[in-house]
Amino acid sequence: MPTAPMPLLPNQIRLFENAAQRFRADVPPGITIEHVLAEPSYLTNIIDRLRIADSVQFYSETGKWVQEVLVARMDKERGLVWVMPTMPPCEFDINLARAPGLSGVIIEYVEGATKWRVRRDAKTIKDGFETKAEAKKWATGHAG
Repeated sequence: MPTAPMPLLPNQIRLFENAAQRFRADVPPGITIEHVLAEPSYLTNIIDRLRIADSVQFYSETGKWVQEVLVARMDKERGLVWVMPTMPPCEFDINLARAPGLSGVIIEYVEGATKWRVRRDAKTIKDGFETKAEAKKWATGHAG
């Protein structure tokens, strides 16, 4: 039967804010995350500040990618980082996200006489709008 692990000692647990640092690096256009991870000199300007458990979030200035790495080892000769898993980006309509009461509302264009329409729960609430902006404005005031 395996031996139960000893409980954590008081000095083995700390607030994250006191134990690690988070850095953000804005990566200029034309440089890929593969280049950043393969070229150690890219971290030259912050290498002396990195400690175990620190993280660096690399942001593409073009918005095409984001990648976080976690420092596993850092000494005078070598470093090791864990490349954290990422999720694909999710785009959303800012105006609909800010509008209260529009949960489940879909604004869509329909070919023909209908033009733009507002739908909720697979039912058309109102149609015949000339522009998407017109449909959003109506939905913000009436669909909540």
